[in-house]
Amino acid sequence: MPRAAKKPYLTKSRHTAGLHCLKRLWLNWYEPMQNDDPPPGSILAVGTEVGERACEVFPGGICVDEPPWKLDEAIARTALLIESN
Repeated sequence: MPRAAKKPYLTKSRHTAGLHCLKRLWLNWYEPMQNDDPPPGSILAVGTEVGERACEVFPGGICVDEPPWKLDEAIARTALLIESN
């Protein structure tokens, strides 16, 4: 389904973009930029690199990969993993 066919919804990021520029809000919904990889040096790129290096330094580690909206589950799983070691 094309993105434009979905019913638009407002997020904090879109609200902030709309306060800055109404055209930006419209473009972010109807013609979003395609971002395959975060720009080098950005917080996302650095976070990805830290995660990759941590896997190299601590082989056999367990990745807690719950999605961001399930923070409580990620915290609970992390606590269980810490207690079990």
